[in-house]
Amino acid sequence: MLSKHILENNELDKFNLSSIIKSFKVRKVRGFISANQFENLKSQLKHQTKLYNFTLKYLYDHFGRFNINRYLNDSTTNIQYLVLDIRQRYMLDLTNGKKNRWNIKLTGIHSQAAQEFIGQTIRNFIMYRKTYLIPRSKWSDEAKAQYKAKNGKAWYRAGALKFKNPNETTEVLTLPNNRQIKFLDRNCLYIQSIGHVMVNYDLSKLDPSDIAQVKFRIRGNGDVEVQLVIPYEVERQEAKTAVGYDWGMFKNTVWTSNTGEKIKLEDAFLEELKVLERQIQDLDKQMKLHRKGTSKYKKLAKKREKLYAKHTNKRENQFRHDALTMLESIDVVALENLDSFTMRKPGKANAKTKGFNSKLSVLSPYKQIQFIIQLANRLGKTVLLVDSKYTSQFDHGTTNYRKHGLDERGWYNELGEWIDRDINAAKNILIWALNPELHGRLIADEEFKAKYTDWTQLVKVN
Repeated sequence: MLSKHILENNELDKFNLSSIIKSFKVRKVRGFISANQFENLKSQLKHQTKLYNFTLKYLYDHFGRFNINRYLNDSTTNIQYLVLDIRQRYMLDLTNGKKNRWNIKLTGIHSQAAQEFIGQTIRNFIMYRKTYLIPRSKWSDEAKAQYKAKNGKAWYRAGALKFKNPNETTEVLTLPNNRQIKFLDRNCLYIQSIGHVMVNYDLSKLDPSDIAQVKFRIRGNGDVEVQLVIPYEVERQEAKTAVGYDWGMFKNTVWTSNTGEKIKLEDAFLEELKVLERQIQDLDKQMKLHRKGTSKYKKLAKKREKLYAKHTNKRENQFRHDALTMLESIDVVALENLDSFTMRKPGKANAKTKGFNSKLSVLSPYKQIQFIIQLANRLGKTVLLVDSKYTSQFDHGTTNYRKHGLDERGWYNELGEWIDRDINAAKNILIWALNPELHGRLIADEEFKAKYTDWTQLVKVN
């Protein structure tokens, strides 16, 4: 039975939690369109690549390493301003300075789709800037030179968004509803810039106004995937109990609670994923031997698509099961705010580094956390995501700071008591989530502490 922290009445008041949780669900269905529509979709995705490169150049020129001190945040107002500025500049570039009003005949992409796409590119750039560019810009010249010598690339290229080849196409076209979606019958919808689309889904279960966005993606085998993005609201449950969890990869244990309960992956499950990965890699090698578009290439691509879908479904089913195990008997769960990119081991590839990064890619803490948040949203439960710095470096309940290697699974504290690494981290995650002012980062990083007056920013809430 999972031991829980009993919350005081006002313990979460500092976060000003909304009584309603807003979220969305995605229905992925197969779409059927004509040959002309397919070419139109490919054309829009190709034009989107041109817009992507223009947007990226704008962001690097204005907020890249040469303008590291220029202010850039992820507020809705700021992103909307940048989207408008980029759209106008893009049109001026296409018309040699004559017009700044959006023209689909020149841009090849609907204005609403462009707006969504530019906004997402800006958000991705802001994440790169916060995670990599700004922290590494503070390195000494010697540290930057050492990084380049070790990794074969400059310090600012780590995690950077890359420009695309003009002949490449972007993966997804996103079209907002904007009152342009119509259901013509139970399996047919109409949407701007694409037209009539048949789907293998019963649309009578929905109303057109339920859909916020429709996304189109061309799969490797040439099939068209249609994603219906549907927002919804759930009343937030009263928070009475809370548990902290630490994520890890030691001996197949992916989650450890603050009281020592563990969520593990079975060896058989991991072996099944490895077999599927090897089969996918073999197909990738075979596909390189054939020209794209040939019947042999398409046959291999279709086989790869099925294996990849099987791998994804198997992994996601496990993530859902783990999320339910975690949330079924608690109201609030505290986790580290993690992603696979910042956790990857840098440096030249060797067997140990490759093995670590490969396992990290499969277990993907970011995806696991997203499944937990999605389930919590549906159940009306609360997720607190804590800044991940120093959770394993402080002995719980003290200001004792000491860096521990990943292979160090435990240690004795100053009182001679044994400290389990994962349980200790889970305890810190819970107490720092509920009391951000106690976060170890405010003790170990004076420069960081000086920047913040509202320490609740160290915690994100669903």
